[in-house]
Amino acid sequence: MSLWNNIKDWFDDNKKPESKEIQVEAKKEVVETKSVDKAQIERLFFKVCIEAKIPKRVFRNASVPFLEWYSGDADEKLIQESICEFLKSNPDVKLPWKGC
Repeated sequence: MSLWNNIKDWFDDNKKPESKEIQVEAKKEVVETKSVDKAQIERLFFKVCIEAKIPKRVFRNASVPFLEWYSGDADEKLIQESICEFLKSNPDVKLPWKGC
């Protein structure tokens, strides 16, 4: 039986790398998609802040904590609506947002 198990294991080992390669490729695609979303969210956050006439230095300092906090979609309206909630949950961030 041990010879049979050795032969069987040899065939099983040949099949495993293919499935692992497919899983690794799928994970890479998910990571790339999330990276693109964060970059898009950052651009939209900058756009919203520029439209609100917030100084560039101020909103650049607030962008990192905002990106860590924000978990929504890359939508300008959603980002704009979430800024007050972000400022309430992060009192250390100084962002002069009207209406909060």
